[in-house]
Amino acid sequence: MSTAKLIARLGPKVARLPMGEKRAARGLPQSEKTVRKVRKAMQLATVGGVESITRVHGSQTQSIDCDAMTPQDIAAALGFVLDPLAREVFCLARWPGYAERDLLETRVLVLRMVMDEGQRLQDEAITAALQEEYEPTAANKARADQLKARMWPAILKKMCMYSRMVDLALRYLDGSGLPEQAVVAKKLKVSERRFRSTWRAPMEWIHDRLHTMSKTAEEQFKAAAKTGH
Repeated sequence: MSTAKLIARLGPKVARLPMGEKRAARGLPQSEKTVRKVRKAMQLATVGGVESITRVHGSQTQSIDCDAMTPQDIAAALGFVLDPLAREVFCLARWPGYAERDLLETRVLVLRMVMDEGQRLQDEAITAALQEEYEPTAANKARADQLKARMWPAILKKMCMYSRMVDLALRYLDGSGLPEQAVVAKKLKVSERRFRSTWRAPMEWIHDRLHTMSKTAEEQFKAAAKTGH
């Protein structure tokens, strides 16, 4: 069974749509009770509870047919995704009715990840510049120039822009990639030229990173749903 069909069982009328679009059936309440059940099942799975997606017969453990899995079984499988943030990103990509409730927390955690990457790039550039200062060779200068060019704009001064990029990336996790650069630039409220020269690198890194996290979470989820562990 496909991931989309499994996740759809967590909210009968909430479905994954192509091209990053999201919708819920008209008038369908996104029940808090459903979310609480999912949370509980995920927590149980995290501490090793696998009974909800397995049946034990004597010394053998047999996995359930996916077609017979309940929402609680599926939620328990989600609990086996190792990285909690990757699980949240995956839920946002595949089950908007769940992830939208935690969007603020998810955005903050993703922004923290982006800040860490920006700091890493800055540290590398500073280290290379110091190396060139102490050993002014052509090779050191080339490396210092290269790493300086890779630096992102200061995150603390441009937090609003990074927030917009995170929000945009979270909308395009269906595997189709980001829209054309002109479309992205318009959504970020900058010129296409400015986007290419300044914001393309961090935008693509954020999207690629989130896409990888979502795919890894999906693989772990499907493995748990299939085998029960």
